[in-house]
Amino acid sequence: MQAHIKKIVSALILILLMSFVSMPSVNAADDITGHYAEKEMRALNEKGIMKGDSPGTFSPDRAVTRAEFSAFVKRALELDLPIDPSTGNFSDVEPDDWFYDAVNQTVAASIITGYPEGDFRPNQKITREEMAVIMYRALQFKGIEMKEISLGFKDKDQILKDFIDEISMVASVKLISGYPDNTYRPKDNTKRADAAIVIYRMLNIISPPPILEYSVANITSDGELKEVKKYETYNDAKNALTSPSSQVVMKGKKIVWMKSGLTISNGFTIIYDSTKFTSNYTYVTTGTEMQFHSAGETWVEVTIADTRGYVKKDSVSLTPYQMLQGRSYYSVSSGSLYHYIYSPTLNRYSGIVVGKAPSFMTPGTKYFSWDGNEFYNTAGNKAGQAYQYYQYLPLYTKTKYTAEQLDSFIRNSYPDAYKSKFPTSPLEGTGEIFKRVEDKYGVNALYFLSHAIHESAWGTSRIAVDKYNLFGLGAVDSDPYGNAITFESLEAGIEEAAVKYIIPKYFTESNPIYHGAFLGNKTMGMNVKYASDPYWAEKIGAYMYKADQFLKGGDLGNHQLGLTNTASLNVRSEPMVSDNIIYQFPKSGTSVAIIKESSQTDGLWYQIVPKKSRPAAYIYGEGKYGTLAKKINVAK
Repeated sequence: MQAHIKKIVSALILILLMSFVSMPSVNAADDITGHYAEKEMRALNEKGIMKGDSPGTFSPDRAVTRAEFSAFVKRALELDLPIDPSTGNFSDVEPDDWFYDAVNQTVAASIITGYPEGDFRPNQKITREEMAVIMYRALQFKGIEMKEISLGFKDKDQILKDFIDEISMVASVKLISGYPDNTYRPKDNTKRADAAIVIYRMLNIISPPPILEYSVANITSDGELKEVKKYETYNDAKNALTSPSSQVVMKGKKIVWMKSGLTISNGFTIIYDSTKFTSNYTYVTTGTEMQFHSAGETWVEVTIADTRGYVKKDSVSLTPYQMLQGRSYYSVSSGSLYHYIYSPTLNRYSGIVVGKAPSFMTPGTKYFSWDGNEFYNTAGNKAGQAYQYYQYLPLYTKTKYTAEQLDSFIRNSYPDAYKSKFPTSPLEGTGEIFKRVEDKYGVNALYFLSHAIHESAWGTSRIAVDKYNLFGLGAVDSDPYGNAITFESLEAGIEEAAVKYIIPKYFTESNPIYHGAFLGNKTMGMNVKYASDPYWAEKIGAYMYKADQFLKGGDLGNHQLGLTNTASLNVRSEPMVSDNIIYQFPKSGTSVAIIKESSQTDGLWYQIVPKKSRPAAYIYGEGKYGTLAKKINVAK
């Protein structure tokens, strides 16, 4: 009895071992995972167009019959046509056959046909060239336009001649493609996987899927972006935001909407007055920081200095505050105001000693400003407002400094970096020229010299040396040197710059680009239309400040400065409203140099420094007619 039990146990163990040894390994839950047509097969299976042979079994490499392919096409195109009785008389297709309706629907649509003998041959394998012809007829049935192209398959000579045109047409819409060895193998049977690919492509040709080029992304704690979901339109993505302060909308890899941050120009960028992009306020160069307000599909609303306008979205980059690598800022050291300008392209800072530091600033603290006048701390709270004297000094005023003092500044401040090629600055000795132009034409000599220093690298630029052109007159981006004007001497170049460019364009109120005869910023002053560099005025003012610091002659702060507070403010020869208008300031925010105040019955008047060859000049300050001009706080 025990021996019998042992035999039974041994037999069971042997059976179990044999079962274990012969059991096939399972690599996936189905037979299409990892297959080259997995995406297409799964998509058609989900739609019910192509079904598996059994759960987990799709049989991707099994050949397709004519009946099966008819069913795939009928389901894919959702055919529901009236059946002509004459088309349903195939000798080998019976009403009880599972494929009866599919065959008759595709025949009624003229997509698949029977044979001349009157049979359909439902169980016959369908070749790759037959599959291509059926796909051509399906696309033609849906009204898809195709064209003949030259087939590049190495074995195209094996294609039945009657099928060449149809196959070239489906190839033109990229419905079919060959094998990696550039063969088509037209006589091979069509596999279920290949049938899934062409039907999937056919559906996308008939009804192209939406292009999901927009997405919502989360800003992670380390300043990276993590995509959440894709969307077809900008508005779809924007409406899907669930936490706008920590999410952005992207188009491809570019941020196109954010809650807050900086707008950075990608190149020369125009600031327009509306989203129609027809007229503009000003323009800026690459890497300029602008305040972000809002964004639409094609535009971004920004502020540069005090100018609020619109830029084309493709001309800028949006950077949320959480993702900033750097940002321009101001700080104080030894009583001077420093501006550290950040370059996002180079990821580094360059510093400018702008001028006197405002009294409300604390050394070692960072401050931010959009216009260079109004400053905020890192918490976003306003710290105070102070204007830089040389940026707002009317440039038709006279400097206190003599020709000899200007030459002394040039001689002693000339940077060592230029001395290896030019031991002395080519500008040395021009103090007399700049003072003569000041006396003759009314252009501040300290400003004009500083302008020349900035534009010509202390007179060492090639255009300055070869063409006596200190201001780059005539130079354009396409060929700066070739187009720059050549003068007979530095004196001729300086005088012509004043007479033909500075005075008529930037000092003359009737000129369309006039925004006030002072350096200013990107809202008012020469900088609005003179240079794309938003800090061009600041940089020239910095040279004026440097000269004053060296010469210590009291030029800085010599005038009380003010700004007009209304457009079309009259400048009069006397402090009274009458027919005594000598000229007019067309724009609000124009800088004036105030000589003294005069109280009249209608209010406070200011006597201001007049332009060259003008008599005494007065403007209305405040009183009966409102506040038309006001003094400004200048950093001292």
